[in-house]
Amino acid sequence: MTATEIASVYYAGAAGKQIAPNLAVNTTATNTVLVSWPSTAVGYSLQEATNINAPNWITATNFITDNVTNKFIQVNPSQGPRFYRLSRP
Repeated sequence: MTATEIASVYYAGAAGKQIAPNLAVNTTATNTVLVSWPSTAVGYSLQEATNINAPNWITATNFITDNVTNKFIQVNPSQGPRFYRLSRP
């Protein structure tokens, strides 16, 4: 099996139910924030909103870095509150 096929089986979970990948949030030494998720989370897009109850989340426009283990974005907290989620169509 390819890595993508293995990831698809893993994320299908028991009885074919989707198991969403986790987002991790960490601060850096330069006072920025890294939002990351597994690189194996195929088919997901990162969305953001300024209010967690917002009816319309938008696709994050930050540059996404993929180091093969994790995908991540770097965020400047001075831009104000942001909420992130992974979405799969």
